[in-house]
Amino acid sequence: MTTVVLGWDALDYELAEQFGTKEKFGKYNKCIDTFDNDVIGKPHTAELWPSIITGVGPETHGIYATSEGSADWENPVVQTAANAAEHIIPDRLRTSIGALLRAHGAEMRYPGPDYYDEEGVDTVFDGRRSLPIAIPNYRVDTDHRFGVLTDRGAQFAEYVDFDTSGEAGKWHEPGIPDHEFAELVTGKAVEKLGIVREAVQRDYDLVFVWLAYLDTVGHLDPVMREHGYQKRAYRQAASWTEEVRSLLQPEDTLVCVSDHGLRKGYHTHDAYLGASEEEAIEDVETVLDVRNGVERVTNRSNTDSSPQIRPAYQQDPDRNHRDPESVREQLSELGYI
Repeated sequence: MTTVVLGWDALDYELAEQFGTKEKFGKYNKCIDTFDNDVIGKPHTAELWPSIITGVGPETHGIYATSEGSADWENPVVQTAANAAEHIIPDRLRTSIGALLRAHGAEMRYPGPDYYDEEGVDTVFDGRRSLPIAIPNYRVDTDHRFGVLTDRGAQFAEYVDFDTSGEAGKWHEPGIPDHEFAELVTGKAVEKLGIVREAVQRDYDLVFVWLAYLDTVGHLDPVMREHGYQKRAYRQAASWTEEVRSLLQPEDTLVCVSDHGLRKGYHTHDAYLGASEEEAIEDVETVLDVRNGVERVTNRSNTDSSPQIRPAYQQDPDRNHRDPESVREQLSELGYI
């Protein structure tokens, strides 16, 4: 019995309905509310996903967004500056606190399971044989080994041109041709979904992946030269979701959730929650309730042992065994190692 959570960053409930994909992300679905970051005045990915996996807000888990592009947590310098800024520094400067501190050497880390343990904050993964994949501010060792993207800052900097000139203010557009940018962000999503496709064949209690695809597309759609990019992306994401669903066993549960919505390039409060089991969405009204919904449909094996192949995917042991040294020699001769 495995629960798979597809964390579609910025999946907007209203757009899912408008584009005819609402039910494809979940037979049972609803619009859930999210919350704004106090500094930038809108929902922020960096602190929302820690809130989703813990069921508590930044004031409890300690991870705060200090600018539009970053987050820090329990850094006394940041906290002191942020608290003071609320009273004496204009809003336009408060949003730059994190960037200024980093420029002057303040350490920016990426919290993982140890951070939550040290803070006494439990997560949906505790006590479960689980596979978190690329979740913002919940970095695990496999993220490094898999090479999956957990921070899009570098990606935007390399492939997106920023311009602050003109009356329209700051805007951005792909720095490479539209088709190359679309292929790039699609490839990043498929890379993570490939891990999910393999993982569902093993006896995990919970597989939880964060996917930036719809958020990236949503921010760039207003300036793309090709029209309808966001609508195409929703249909593509819905298709991927259905592919994952087709791999699951009857006893498994699929959940799709977002941290906020995104329309016309701006974050909205219309976050999405959908699931193959109605129990997963019952009494869930905000992103802070999502964990409870997932808990209700997810097994807790209380083990961290390696996941084994599930019976439905096991094959007959008909392979020919070879001496490891002969395999190494063959790979060496072929130039692979």
